[in-house]
Amino acid sequence: MLFFSSVGGLSAAVVDEAPMVLIKATSDEVLAAIKENSEKIKSDPKVVNALVEKIVLPHIDFQTMSKLVLAVNWRKASAAQQAAFTAEFRELLVRTYSKSLGEYDGQKVTYFPMRPESDPKEALVRSEIQAKSGMPIPVAYRLRKNEQGSWKIIDVVIDEVSLVTNYRNTFAQDVQRVGIDGLIKQLRNSNAEGGV
Repeated sequence: MLFFSSVGGLSAAVVDEAPMVLIKATSDEVLAAIKENSEKIKSDPKVVNALVEKIVLPHIDFQTMSKLVLAVNWRKASAAQQAAFTAEFRELLVRTYSKSLGEYDGQKVTYFPMRPESDPKEALVRSEIQAKSGMPIPVAYRLRKNEQGSWKIIDVVIDEVSLVTNYRNTFAQDVQRVGIDGLIKQLRNSNAEGGV
């Protein structure tokens, strides 16, 4: 689960390369940091969390991701519930991503040329991670340019499975069952226990 101009078709639309430059630079930086701190990570896996917080998190738009994940339930939630959900969802993603990075062992990452998107403020950076055995794993990062002009990650698609869609389906069922406060409590408990 790692971080991603070409001329598109006959339309000759120029693709903004900034999203790929961002993803590739972030991936290279975090993987170099993991390699450099490998001994510390063996004795304390939480070291990866700190690296993710410092290197990766500034490039993720957790507010947008939270809105996309909760979908209609976001509008039903109060401002306090939205803030609490975003904080717990962020923690969940940090732990999940850190766990994946902790298992990284030098697998090769290949990036593919970007294609023009219908919305110039959206971008998809596609990559492939060579698994230790078997077929390569496709990983794509969906980014959106914010009002400040910065590209931020709003979804990750691993092996054709969208992180946002996956959590949206799960959390929609949870909200139906226990409500938004119940979902926030579940996430808080899971985060406290360190489960994924």
